[in-house]
Amino acid sequence: SPLRWLGLLVVIGGMVLAQRYFKQQNGGFMAYSQGLITGVVLSGVSGILSTLFTYLYMTFIDPEYMSRVMDTARAKMEAQGKVSDAQIEQATAMMQKFGTGGWLVLFGMMGALVFGLLIALVVSAIIKNPKPEFE
Repeated sequence: SPLRWLGLLVVIGGMVLAQRYFKQQNGGFMAYSQGLITGVVLSGVSGILSTLFTYLYMTFIDPEYMSRVMDTARAKMEAQGKVSDAQIEQATAMMQKFGTGGWLVLFGMMGALVFGLLIALVVSAIIKNPKPEFE
């Protein structure tokens, strides 16, 4: 959805700003590894906040959210017609199992760190400016 892409742009923009600030505070120099560390830390903090919000939202604000997601996924699978009823039931059971509490937090944090690392790899390569070795 467009909102997902907007969220990705916010993460990329935040990482660019954080690494530029780091570079500015270090006399215009930033090693590639320093950019990676900055990006992963930013992703970790962002992942904690977004996962916490999602958990609170799905637990206290809108407890029926997951059932609506499962109903929508079931309807899409049935509309495609390529998936048997047994496969639909199996997919729904997996969604129900892994879409709760601890699993949600675990997958949210893992996803944030993995995607954050991938984004940091690219952004750090662009923004880096290593200090010359012999100066």
